[in-house]
Amino acid sequence: SHNNAYEGFHVTCLQYCKNNEFAEKSNPGQTFFGQQFRLSYSSVISEANDVKTKINLGTFIQYDYGDNTFPSNFLPIAQIQFSKKNNWTVNAGSLNSNTNHGLQESLINWEWTFRKPIEYGLQFVKKKSFLNYETWVDWRQFAKIKTSQQEIISFGQHLEINPLGTKS
Repeated sequence: SHNNAYEGFHVTCLQYCKNNEFAEKSNPGQTFFGQQFRLSYSSVISEANDVKTKINLGTFIQYDYGDNTFPSNFLPIAQIQFSKKNNWTVNAGSLNSNTNHGLQESLINWEWTFRKPIEYGLQFVKKKSFLNYETWVDWRQFAKIKTSQQEIISFGQHLEINPLGTKS
């Protein structure tokens, strides 16, 4: 999810082309070519005891060039955010995942930007000059007993310590 630092309406656009045809053995012949739009509105709904409560509502639209259906992907953006200035942030709903939560490059799945552009769940983030910490739970699939559909959850943590107190 897009992290809206300011209140108001936000529009972002990503045009992409990633060709895995010859470069990767894991995705032979797969090419990502298209466009993504995020349209959202964010507003602070409460400020008390140094804790700010903010909502972010909107939509995500993706069109993969060559796809016969438009849009190729249409997802809601719904997030409530609790944050304490210069201390911590808790997100519920759409997560701020950026590129795989800042994980090491060997763990990053670059295609998630195109395959799973929005994550939903809970997230805790703490950023200081000497410490960056994030933990998250992403509910990918809801369990449905009637159809025997199993629940799919992904989760993780990222910790980066900067002993000299410099932000990375």
